[in-house]
Amino acid sequence: MSLATHAFIGAAVVNIMPNHPMLGIFLAFGSHFILDFIPHWDYRLGSLSFNDKEPMKSSMQFNSKFLKDLVKISADGLLGTAISLAVFPGLGMLTLAGAAFGMLPDFLQAVYYRFKKEPLISIQRFHMWIHSTNHMRNQKWLSIASQVFLIILASALL
Repeated sequence: MSLATHAFIGAAVVNIMPNHPMLGIFLAFGSHFILDFIPHWDYRLGSLSFNDKEPMKSSMQFNSKFLKDLVKISADGLLGTAISLAVFPGLGMLTLAGAAFGMLPDFLQAVYYRFKKEPLISIQRFHMWIHSTNHMRNQKWLSIASQVFLIILASALL
């Protein structure tokens, strides 16, 4: 799932329950894993060396490829955050917190690839366990369309 989708759904979750901000933030974090359970396409990161046989031994190279990935990731996350603020302008900081916590598990993956210590190991193991194995490699546009549909649906429901 793209960071934009995670950010928007996280922001939507906190906006559903503005009187319970801590619960909303917790659920925004949890929404990440629910979304990753849905089959989807993820863009490739050049700095990630994924180990198919032992995924927990995958690693990330912090070099020029990482800087390129950082630009891609930042643009994705900022797009989702900007859309969230445009759709949910009334709760500014809470909307930002929901977006941030919706994206946080993917940020924790990058930290895991660098440090591989608890609690990051357990979070990564759970993240990989719940993540859909259907990566829709040959259905990129269908996956992007379905993520846009999720954002539109969440907006309509609110």
